[in-house]
Amino acid sequence: NAIRSTPAGGRVDVTAEQVQSGENAIVVSDTGPGISPEAIAQALADPFGPGARARAAGGSGGLGLPLARELAAANGASLSFAAAPGRGTRIELRFAANGPQQDHD
Repeated sequence: NAIRSTPAGGRVDVTAEQVQSGENAIVVSDTGPGISPEAIAQALADPFGPGARARAAGGSGGLGLPLARELAAANGASLSFAAAPGRGTRIELRFAANGPQQDHD
């Protein structure tokens, strides 16, 4: 999405880093159009809600953020978003320092 949404001359950065807590992070940031915090919250809460059809013309119909969040959680990771209209988007995927925790019932 970052590459598709960032206009020519913009920038998309992908980095991997270890943060102070020892967690490992993958960060994608772009200089694209950004998205409001309200729109992120709405997309995460109801991927098929208002606006999903409009987004479908250029993507997955609003499924990208919820799917990414669920895949992160299934792998013991967290996903956070920072964005603002006209200022780009930053998405951070954090994994525990010692890998995903497994349930051994």
